[in-house]
Amino acid sequence: MAARRELVLDLGRRQLRALEADRDRRLLRVRRTLSQDYPDWLDTSDTETLGQWVAEQLADAGVPRGQVTFALSRERVVLKRLTLPTVDEDELPEMTRLTMQRDLPFSSEGAVIDYIAVDSTETHTTVLAAALPEDALQHTREVAHAAGLKIARITLRGMGAAALLQALDAEGTAAGLVLDVTTEAVEFVLVTDGAVRITRAAEIPQSSSHQQIVHTLITETRRTWMSYRIAEDSAPIDEAVLLGNGELTDEAAREIGSILDVPTRVLRTHPQIDPGTSRMTGIWPLAGTLLESLLSLDEIDFANPRKAADRVADRRRRVIMAGGAVLVVLLSFWTFGRMHLQALDDDIIRLETKYKEATPGFLRYVRDNYRVQHLQQWHAVEPDWLAHLGALTNVAPKPGEVVFDSFSGSLDFRGVRFDRDADAARAWSAPAVVSITVDGEAVDRATADKLREALVESDIYATSSSGADAPGGRRLPFGFTYRLIADAEAAPVSENKSTTEGAPPS
Repeated sequence: MAARRELVLDLGRRQLRALEADRDRRLLRVRRTLSQDYPDWLDTSDTETLGQWVAEQLADAGVPRGQVTFALSRERVVLKRLTLPTVDEDELPEMTRLTMQRDLPFSSEGAVIDYIAVDSTETHTTVLAAALPEDALQHTREVAHAAGLKIARITLRGMGAAALLQALDAEGTAAGLVLDVTTEAVEFVLVTDGAVRITRAAEIPQSSSHQQIVHTLITETRRTWMSYRIAEDSAPIDEAVLLGNGELTDEAAREIGSILDVPTRVLRTHPQIDPGTSRMTGIWPLAGTLLESLLSLDEIDFANPRKAADRVADRRRRVIMAGGAVLVVLLSFWTFGRMHLQALDDDIIRLETKYKEATPGFLRYVRDNYRVQHLQQWHAVEPDWLAHLGALTNVAPKPGEVVFDSFSGSLDFRGVRFDRDADAARAWSAPAVVSITVDGEAVDRATADKLREALVESDIYATSSSGADAPGGRRLPFGFTYRLIADAEAAPVSENKSTTEGAPPS
């Protein structure tokens, strides 16, 4: 599981404290800490100015902005332990709110109230309830907004101090007193049976000397302990833990141990917190606030307080679902038709686009096809003169009866034609006429006439005499001249005579 990075801030009265850590399984690894006194010119009541200053300090320390947990001091919150006559978890939020509102020292209008359950019997539940004034909550939100931060949780710093002690107790029965001396006031958190029992805070004057602070710690510890001991259900504790400056807390620890008569120590290390190179003297409670979620403890969260259950939610949900079902039925056909229409519109757009993209290529294809057919028509007009000569020899009399003196041909071709009105198979044409003139001599007129009749009867040629058939041949007595006219496409098939007949003399 990847480590989750978290940031916690404490906006004290005189100092900003921050801790950035990675939470991985059950170990908290501290990346960096920040402790910075407010400058004299800074007005902490001006949320815009304070937020911008906080953003600058985080940027200078290399702390990235994002979601953040705010830890509030005890003095800003009213905290009470209440025993309520119910064990119904749905009744606890409203019952806690009504009980807390009766004795709040500030206006309950807009106050944020949250709680955690610490004990229960068959008929009662004991909760630790906390109330935060609306103006304090609004102040925190405005500072976060001005600093560019998103609020993940707003909790109590004292709950983080308690979590440090609870994390050391594997059985969940921790009992001890935690003294937080890391800020302008000392906070006391008493834990019994693994749950927070009481918390209180005491002011430490700013100009106090070392001895005065130690004296204040001892005095306030005695008061806290006496207040707890006179309670009817008070229980003994196992130890006391101090958080804060080592020299100061070491001196106070000896006196406090004798007052409480329990082992007392200063927290310098924690098995579930890896401080790395960071100095944790004034930061321990902030680390403890992150331990709460690490240990799956109930948390006080003023940003997301527990709310009373909506008892008519199920009925309202069923009515809404029924109405929604009817609406879905009524609109299903319309939706289907709309979707189908949209699909058709999309198809039209797609086809139009495809048509526009394909048109130039198609036109190029048509043009090139016309060119090819035109060239093919030109190339097709190529008379087979040898076939014509072969056709003439096929109808000639026996060798010795006819002598051909000359064979000349010409082609009358006036170009390729295209008829737009004709079908595709007949649109192109290349009309051409073959004209052949044959001069020769025959043994007599009857032989010449026989040759002429054979040519006239041919389906290919239109035959005519271009000169007078009369005696006067040089080799045979009777001379003749015939003109043969044929379509260039009607080329005859040349067929050889029998080898016994031989070829006509030339």
